[in-house]
Amino acid sequence: MYKKHIDAEGKYIIRDADSAHIPVSIENKDYAIFLKWLADNNKTIDDVLVANLETNEQKKSKEMPTLSEKVDAIFEALANSNNLKLDKVKAKIAETEAKYPAE
Repeated sequence: MYKKHIDAEGKYIIRDADSAHIPVSIENKDYAIFLKWLADNNKTIDDVLVANLETNEQKKSKEMPTLSEKVDAIFEALANSNNLKLDKVKAKIAETEAKYPAE
């Protein structure tokens, strides 16, 4: 596995197996091997860590009904005396809250 690294001297790749520092240069054969490794749908350590950092709050906010959807449901309920849309929004909120409890 590999890890991306940037320091004062520039950007390079660290090979996990032997901690080798691989310069980001197309002429470098180890960098070419790294690019081939990425092309085979592998992920660097950084990519894996970032993917796992998403919190429950972030996941919840992606699934919650938008403010626009909530307001639309309220106006429809008021205008038409029909709570069907409002009930669906409330159910989605409850479902999402249960799926992603507060941390």
